[in-house]
Amino acid sequence: MARYIEAVERGIYRRKDPKTGAVLAPLWILYRKHGKPVQESTKQTSLAVARTLLAQRIAAVSSGAAVPTGSLTVDEMLERYLAEQTRNGRAQLRTVRGHVKAIAQAIGTRKAREIGTGEIEALQDRWQALGTITNATINRRCEVLRHAFTLAVRRRDLAGQPYVPRLAHHAERGRYIPPADRIALMEGLPDYLAPFCEFACLYGIRRGQLSITKRAWVDLERGTITWPPRTTKARDQHVLPLDERGRALVERLLQEGESRIWCPYLFHGRLCAPGRHPKGRYGCVGEFKKAWAAACRAAGLPVGRKAGGFIFHNTRNTAVTDMLASGRMSPADAMVISNHKTESMVKHYNLGNIEGLRERLAAARVEVERLQERGLK
Repeated sequence: MARYIEAVERGIYRRKDPKTGAVLAPLWILYRKHGKPVQESTKQTSLAVARTLLAQRIAAVSSGAAVPTGSLTVDEMLERYLAEQTRNGRAQLRTVRGHVKAIAQAIGTRKAREIGTGEIEALQDRWQALGTITNATINRRCEVLRHAFTLAVRRRDLAGQPYVPRLAHHAERGRYIPPADRIALMEGLPDYLAPFCEFACLYGIRRGQLSITKRAWVDLERGTITWPPRTTKARDQHVLPLDERGRALVERLLQEGESRIWCPYLFHGRLCAPGRHPKGRYGCVGEFKKAWAAACRAAGLPVGRKAGGFIFHNTRNTAVTDMLASGRMSPADAMVISNHKTESMVKHYNLGNIEGLRERLAAARVEVERLQERGLK
């Protein structure tokens, strides 16, 4: 066998073609496991990659960890990533499951070590060709794939991971719900949803977090609502200071809740009744897509984002825009109230005080005209 190999350095070699004697490009590594020699192809020509892989294998053998066999499939890799997300109670678990399903359908049976950047780019092209998936969604799927690869490498299930490219996309900004449209929408909503929508427009709390608010989390003495870490997207405690308008709304809801001693939630749904135990992610409020669509139609507004209409998440844009409109609140202040993770996201949700900007523009033009008139005299 020795005549068919060419040593590069200790533990690293190249093979020769047994017929022609020509040296083949891929590098191989040699290490011992349980006293027996193990030969493994790096499938690479880079000496640095071969050295890294050899060091990883030797370290794994020394520590007693499992040495990757190269048989790990993308399906198995995604399952382990999903298990890790579940174990840590990640907030976006439902969304991640959807992305995992899409990736598994496309390349799930392939060996993980066989997936390179070229295969990922080809997968992106196939998704784009469907014409129904945006670049933003493709990027989110690829982000899940990248995290799965990273976890596999850290677990030493894989020796390395491919570069996962991102597609260019322009993040669409939400819409501001003007006061007149806001009133029309609330008038078209069922009575139980109107205060929910009003509160969301005031503070911009995410729908999932707001819907599971419990009365026990309200502290009227301090004038706050405190959401536990497990209920927020960032998995951090969120303390909301209530202003006069918000406090009045919460007090009314608490008073109404006294007649619903069976329900722990601050906001109630149309099915709220003794003996009912809501199990969905929207608490007692439940799903209300149909009610929202009906309210939009009743207000003479288009339904849904694709039609250029409002969606409930626009209440988040509306609240942030209103909070920053006066100039008295900083993005950092708004971030605390709406529970955005970064100031950059607050700025993204802030659609600008158009009327205020229009007034300042008009005032600037008047000042310019006044100066011009003085110059002519």
